[in-house]
Amino acid sequence: MYKLILETEAALLVEGDATIAAVDCLSKDGKKLCKTLKGLPDHDQPFRMRHYKGCDFNREYERVFNPKTIQRFLYDPDGDTPWADESNNQGVVHFDSATSFLKHMKTSKLPTLVIFYAPKCVHCKTLKPEFSAAAAELQGEVVFAAIDMMLPPTKPLNEHFKIKGFPTLFYIDNGNIQDYSGQHNKEKAAKILAPQKDVMLSAIDCKNEKELCKKHKISSFPTILYLKNGKKSKNFNDAATTDNFVKFVHGEIENDEYEAENDSSSPPLQYASQVLLASSKNFEQVVFKEKQIVMFCVPSNKVCQNIVHVFNDVAKLVIEGSMTAVDCSQDKAFCSKKNITTYPSYHIYKNGQFSRAFDADTIEDFVNALSGKPPIPKLEFGEEVKIGTHWNIDDLISSNDRTLVLFYAPWCGHCKAVKPEFSKAAKQMKKANFIALDCTRYQGCTYSKKVKPEYSKAAENDKSGKYIAVDCTGNQNLCKVYGIRSYPSFKFFADGEMIKTYKGERTSTEFNEALKTFKGEKSEIKREHTEL
Repeated sequence: MYKLILETEAALLVEGDATIAAVDCLSKDGKKLCKTLKGLPDHDQPFRMRHYKGCDFNREYERVFNPKTIQRFLYDPDGDTPWADESNNQGVVHFDSATSFLKHMKTSKLPTLVIFYAPKCVHCKTLKPEFSAAAAELQGEVVFAAIDMMLPPTKPLNEHFKIKGFPTLFYIDNGNIQDYSGQHNKEKAAKILAPQKDVMLSAIDCKNEKELCKKHKISSFPTILYLKNGKKSKNFNDAATTDNFVKFVHGEIENDEYEAENDSSSPPLQYASQVLLASSKNFEQVVFKEKQIVMFCVPSNKVCQNIVHVFNDVAKLVIEGSMTAVDCSQDKAFCSKKNITTYPSYHIYKNGQFSRAFDADTIEDFVNALSGKPPIPKLEFGEEVKIGTHWNIDDLISSNDRTLVLFYAPWCGHCKAVKPEFSKAAKQMKKANFIALDCTRYQGCTYSKKVKPEYSKAAENDKSGKYIAVDCTGNQNLCKVYGIRSYPSFKFFADGEMIKTYKGERTSTEFNEALKTFKGEKSEIKREHTEL
């Protein structure tokens, strides 16, 4: 369903310029078409996307699966991967239309340095790494925007900005537009664009101002306190020299104590371009959407180092802008203010407001957190019960003349109850097929949890058969194909054909007896036709 939503969004973006079609490879006609077009996904793929020019196959789609990336691909399917889809452009904001950029100009609270470029422009390619590096250095102070002027929706900006060549850069602040004449390298750009800070230096005698010093928790002397907009920003206890004062105010050095809590030898975590990077400087500008996940990490933490790969994978799957990361080694005070005490920590934000914290280890955990769907523990059936999916079900039911399939839902009480009996029967009857298929996305059944132990137990006892379990969390169409309307449901199969529904007692003994007397005579049960 989530894939279909993204496909629909992508189709709306390219309406009139390209066509996106979906084929259900599980339906009778769809399966033939998928085989003819060689579009059947591999067993480890949830889906497959191929590009055609006219009626001829052109190339596989191998980029990130999100609407904007699909749109950019369809505008130039044979070109290089666009800058917006590269993994090393953290901090650069890409605008795909004139409308979105003009709106940004009116609403942005930060100044913007924008580069108008053409993907095949050699000078543009040379400038990209410097532009990205400067964007990372000045994140939260200046918005670095990039606009591909070869995209049809960006064409109106040519006239608006009188662009005559590429690359062209403008600096925009409070609606004022001026040519950027600075150096095209990170150091020079950062120096020119870094905002000047007006700082008032004050001295307070804590002997005479005891209450004031107590309010700011001053316990040792001298203590240098930096206040921003009347609020405490951070302490500074480094060597009190003019140079260090200036560096501290400009954020170039931090308090010794602040730095000591972080392992400076650890390289920064590498995030995918789809992950937004937030800090105390830009948090409100980054975290404002209807629903976002914010991960708080430090590079030295082993769990953070491992989970970042999962986090990146999720960002490539979900709606753009849904995944945000904060490096607490660079923003300790800010993370402390957010009550972050362990790493990694995950928060859900709704419309810029904290909603709740949650735990996650897998892609499914993160997606469930975004969707609001509570995680459902999977049922374990043991080695003898085969776990069916829409990829392997045909092979499993065709491999034996006696097959019993359990269609279940993990949250269903009777399904959990039958599991041990089903597994036990599978162990006892090795010559038969015992299959379990999870139909999670269909209407509920409180009767299923009691059946699961019995089904697993039957699989254990049945030495002559195979018991197979199929997880239909991603196989809802498959459950519909076999007419499943309630859980648990049991179907007999012989040589790939569905024969009849099992309606006997849900114990390992009865499962085995039914399989022993099963003759494979077809009933009037028919597979339903279903489409996406």
